[in-house]
Amino acid sequence: MRTTSLLPLLLVSLLAVACADASASEPSPEVAGARARRPPPPHPPISARARVEVVRASGARLPTFEHEGRTYVEGVRGERYKIRVSNPTGERVEAVVSVDGLDAIDGRSASRDKRGYVIEPFGTLELEGFRTSRSEVAAFRFSSVRDSYAARKGQPDDVGVIGVLLFRERAPIVQRAEPPRPSAAPRAGSGARSEERGRADDRPGLGTSFGERRSSRVVDTAFVRDSAAPFARHTLRYDDRDGLVAAGVIPERREEPEIAVRRRAEPFPMDRRFAEPPP
Repeated sequence: MRTTSLLPLLLVSLLAVACADASASEPSPEVAGARARRPPPPHPPISARARVEVVRASGARLPTFEHEGRTYVEGVRGERYKIRVSNPTGERVEAVVSVDGLDAIDGRSASRDKRGYVIEPFGTLELEGFRTSRSEVAAFRFSSVRDSYAARKGQPDDVGVIGVLLFRERAPIVQRAEPPRPSAAPRAGSGARSEERGRADDRPGLGTSFGERRSSRVVDTAFVRDSAAPFARHTLRYDDRDGLVAAGVIPERREEPEIAVRRRAEPFPMDRRFAEPPP
């Protein structure tokens, strides 16, 4: 699917495109033997690491922290956010996005086998919500864990994490005269997890709700992955400030007793005229 921006200031003609599962486009062994494949061109070096950010509705980046090798984002309950993915390569890439363990397109359990969004060379995807149709999404909004989309679907165990997988595109294939045989049937997406799920009733912190509808138009496009493995994987964890403080991500300001006493010290505690001897 191809997303076109509704904002006149965004001049990127293509922000995102949902594509069919690459495994469905994989030729059978018989078909592969009847095709001549061009030598795949070498992938251009990645000049910069693909950047994944969580931003406010205004586009401003949310407070982000690095802690023990993980990336954390500070959110506020009720705030709407977007996921921004930048493609640093000179070729198209596919981005599979998950929020709270749910695929951002179909709302079911996330998997690398799911279809994703295609980002043009050196382009940017700004994803505003769970896709509900080719023209709308349900906005991402920070909520309580209980009110999150995942918890309401009975899957609260992965609330608080955003994931992005990036795949390269396979080089074009030249067809010979022989008619190709039908390709193998598409593999089914990963099934739901076990029924033994955690409870979200009393969990503190943030989740992501299935918010209000927002306009976001996309179209289909062809995209075949060059590998079942992504070339980049990004994970961002999010919570409110109290949760990040409790996890040690944001240092809590605690004053030692001596520091507190010194802060209360006054330069002129009493208006004595002359010094008195100590007791």
